[in-house]
Amino acid sequence: MCDVLKVAGDDGLLGRPHIARALVDKGVVSSMSEAFGKYLRDGGPAHAPYAHSLTPAEAVRLIHDSGGFSVLAHPWSLSKPLPIIRSAVEAGLNGMEVYRDPEKAKFFGEIADEHTLVKLGGSDFHGMQGHSAGCMTPGTQPSRLQGLLSYT
Repeated sequence: MCDVLKVAGDDGLLGRPHIARALVDKGVVSSMSEAFGKYLRDGGPAHAPYAHSLTPAEAVRLIHDSGGFSVLAHPWSLSKPLPIIRSAVEAGLNGMEVYRDPEKAKFFGEIADEHTLVKLGGSDFHGMQGHSAGCMTPGTQPSRLQGLLSYT
């Protein structure tokens, strides 16, 4: 565990990527991909299922109760995104990551527009062809950002 904590550093976050890096550093596996494929994948021998998961509505309320701005990240990774988005929107979801590639941006962007959500790109978003890079581009309406500014 000390090796994993050393990899994680002092940022207070600890996750499977840190464990994978520690396994590579120790020579247990030759790559991060191997660590995930062999040990850390969902259902793998080192996978620990969550003891309790929040519903989308519970997560949004918890974020708001803590003074935060609620954003649904990478909705395309959900097996059934529409019911989850609907539940989160009903609870007051503020924004949604939509900028990934043109197809996802169109699909999830339309949903965000329908519900007046701030449309965002992830922290690793580097822009799409014909669009500038940045977390709130393109087409983020200034009026939607007013709510975001109240959280800062």
